[in-house]
Amino acid sequence: MGAKHFLILILLGASAAHADDTTAAYACAFKNPVLFGASNTAGYASIWDGLKGRKAGQHGENYRASSLDPMEETQQNLFGEVHSTNIAEVAAGASPHKGFGSEQLAAYRATIAGQERVDHASAVMSLDAFYWQTAEGKCNDALNSADSLISEMKAKHKPLVLATVPDEDPRLVSTVLKLAGWVKPDPACVTQLNAKLKAQCHSQDQCYLLDLHDMVAKLNGPGVWFENHLNRSANIRFDGIHLSERGKRFISQLIGQKMKERPPDCAREATYTQVAAGPDDLSDAGR
Repeated sequence: MGAKHFLILILLGASAAHADDTTAAYACAFKNPVLFGASNTAGYASIWDGLKGRKAGQHGENYRASSLDPMEETQQNLFGEVHSTNIAEVAAGASPHKGFGSEQLAAYRATIAGQERVDHASAVMSLDAFYWQTAEGKCNDALNSADSLISEMKAKHKPLVLATVPDEDPRLVSTVLKLAGWVKPDPACVTQLNAKLKAQCHSQDQCYLLDLHDMVAKLNGPGVWFENHLNRSANIRFDGIHLSERGKRFISQLIGQKMKERPPDCAREATYTQVAAGPDDLSDAGR
């Protein structure tokens, strides 16, 4: 074995020592993703984010939250920096597109720069792309948006991360959020949308669906074990809707598990490139 090839093995071993076994599966998908949706994708961390978001929205601006969302935290852990494009909106009532993910993407892609950014994105991701449409009587829009987005990303062979919409328990939602305009998603629409997402979003097509509906149902009931602790809704969703720091880690691990089970094409292409480069490295070393 030549020095060049030996050095590659050392570097690969060093990387493996500092990363979990899902890193190779999802790192390439987090290279430069485009994120869209509502407050959880925007990184909402406190009521201050909501107040600032409403104030910014009144002026037609998009306020970015004070914290990283689960996807950006994953990116930070992988690369030591965040370089995603996040067009998600914090406050549904006052933001330019009311937190409707489809409207955000349409407006962003209406510009040449926005369309190019989406075309060259390593993935498109959202935790709440259709949440507010199910709450604001826009069920058909949500269903059509989900259908077209999934079909388009599949045709483009681009990784897509989406999530089902929870059946919220208003008793667990902060009074402040209710006063600020939170509305419970329509259960009938939630059922329709989640059924469509489960029927069309499959990991073999690089569409990774997080079942937040199931997660919230468990959190609001017996709870779930995470980080050696039985978590209830308050541990994962600090105000009944938005993710706590523990909740963000929980979601990040869910994404990692999904991508470990069926890695995106970019991960398999990277593996192929490494294997294909082996003989060249060996032949170089013998010269």
